[in-house]
Amino acid sequence: ELEYVTFEEALLCINDDNFHPLLRSAYLDFAISAFVDYNVEESGTDIDNIWHSYFWGEIVPNPMQAAGVGDTFEVIPNAEEIRALQASIRLFLAQNKILYAEEELEGQNELLTEMLSVMEPLVSYGFYWNYEDIIEIINVLIDILDGTSDRPKARSSSKEVVKYQTKGRYKTSHQNRNIFHVKTKAVTLLHLFFKQLAYMALGKFIYDFKSLSVELEVSPDEEFTPANETLALLLDEDYELTTENAHHIEIARERLRYYFTE
Repeated sequence: ELEYVTFEEALLCINDDNFHPLLRSAYLDFAISAFVDYNVEESGTDIDNIWHSYFWGEIVPNPMQAAGVGDTFEVIPNAEEIRALQASIRLFLAQNKILYAEEELEGQNELLTEMLSVMEPLVSYGFYWNYEDIIEIINVLIDILDGTSDRPKARSSSKEVVKYQTKGRYKTSHQNRNIFHVKTKAVTLLHLFFKQLAYMALGKFIYDFKSLSVELEVSPDEEFTPANETLALLLDEDYELTTENAHHIEIARERLRYYFTE
């Protein structure tokens, strides 16, 4: 009788720092093939294809609900496994923000690239909706992109670091190419996250617009409260925004800040 590696066993190997990075990458490939790809197909969500239109009568405070987006984890067969893999990737990224050209173990940068590659379909198909998680990951990705943390090797003198950052990293080499691949993946993920945040902000803006346009009655205990009648003046085609309307400007700024926060 054939016995296959379980997800729990694969995850233990992925998380074990004592394993060689290339071996951990192999187990990550298994997890992708056995769990990620299938659940992505079952999710039924593609963030690029759900935010192009809204039904006016169904616009509600929650931007995902307004776009007809449900909880992805409620419709996939391996929700707990995907959540565990997400937690594993998030921890790995937090611990590997500094990139080394000369790796202590060959394949470390390739493993980081692989981790970022796994995130790409998960972001694109609605597995990351928690605002705090998104901001945390965005900050890690920015740290990865920040070249001031790049090192020629794990134990480098300050002189070696300066030499590498000013000259060494611009040379064509296998090591620099691997670091470039990591940063390219980080840029791709940032693009996806920023696009998702923009879509969510658009949903909030549309709800504000509807609330101001039709003077929608909102329950006082509702989590989201539309902007007040001061902002409704901005919808008047004859309204002119001048420096005399400082109060209106501040309200508008506050509303814009809300659009891009949870």
